[in-house]
Amino acid sequence: MRPSRRSLSRRLFLALLTVLAAGGTAVAASAWLLTRQTLQRLLIDDLDHEFDEMRLALSRPDFRLPPQETGVRVWGDPPLPTPPEALRGLSPGWHWRPPGAPHSLARVGDIDARRVYLVMDIDDTLDTLNGLAWLLGGLLLTVLAAAGGAGLWWLRHIARPVEALSRAVAELQPDHRGQRLGSGFHGAEVTRIAAAIDGFLEQLDAFVARERAFTAAASHELRTPLAVLTTTLELLLEDGRLSSEHRARLEAVRHQVERLARRMQHLLHFARGGGVAENLDRIVDRLSDGECELAGVRPQLDRRGPAPSLPAAHAELVIGNLLRNACEHGAAPVRLVRRGGLLIVVDHGPGLDPALRERLGLPGVRHAGSTGSGLGLHLVRLVCAQHGWRFRLFSRPGRGTLACVRFS
Repeated sequence: MRPSRRSLSRRLFLALLTVLAAGGTAVAASAWLLTRQTLQRLLIDDLDHEFDEMRLALSRPDFRLPPQETGVRVWGDPPLPTPPEALRGLSPGWHWRPPGAPHSLARVGDIDARRVYLVMDIDDTLDTLNGLAWLLGGLLLTVLAAAGGAGLWWLRHIARPVEALSRAVAELQPDHRGQRLGSGFHGAEVTRIAAAIDGFLEQLDAFVARERAFTAAASHELRTPLAVLTTTLELLLEDGRLSSEHRARLEAVRHQVERLARRMQHLLHFARGGGVAENLDRIVDRLSDGECELAGVRPQLDRRGPAPSLPAAHAELVIGNLLRNACEHGAAPVRLVRRGGLLIVVDHGPGLDPALRERLGLPGVRHAGSTGSGLGLHLVRLVCAQHGWRFRLFSRPGRGTLACVRFS
């Protein structure tokens, strides 16, 4: 199920309008029905009075039709006027808007074995009911409009602290430590949420500090033996008495020691948070020679536009890994193209299978035949995600590989 994208305040507003509309309609309908029943009762009482007057008049020997109130007509058996055909089928009792007289109230009964029909004109009553219906409808719409406006203002008022909290959380930077939301929010509930987030940020800062301290300590402890190994291997390789077979083996060992040293340097970069800012072209100049030295490839540089300044350690990690992959797993010529903050590394190697290309950068995923651990591209993706840099990898079998990073 897809989550609703409507805001909480909008949903509350719609719910409030629904409740008000349902409640207002129920109240208006109840008021109209109560008024209708009250008017009916009054009309029935009036017609009952007329019927009693007619009973007294018919009981006199010298019967004369008594004066009738305006709007009341009398029919019946002689000596009363003959009723219309539509009324003759009515049974004794009360009839609201009977056939043939849709704007009337009829009272049918027997007086001394005579059938008597009293019909009262209720046009004014119906007009009153219709007017009342329009009045109640107008009042309902007015109340809904006023309540909707007041409810919208109220919901916006109570949503402001939540929106302020949302903006404050969105402004948090993942690479900045010591960030806190503070307590400058209106509303006890929002303040408690901000305090809970601050508590989490404090725990996160402590966790990151421990991880960085451990990484820095571990990397530092490993650098010393690696430096000793590198120096020892260089001295051994300078010995002219080495056979070509032994020299090749020592070169292989030195290559792996250098790879391990680079991995330690990457860990130190993460522990230090990226280091100071440096111009991108200076970083590229420093890496274009060293990273491809073992593969015997020198990248071709093509640069245009102003180069941005970037965190040196993290930029070195990203560009160094891309250059090294192009030189070791691709084929010459290797080109490094920069257009402003867009950096493209192109090789003309065997390319990548689409399924493998989508998975490269995941921990442990590497090129076929690669002796590496697959950590390089994984670190590239991590660093790019941390800084908001966009990294894309394009490749087709037999067409080489193109790695793009847009530094922003």
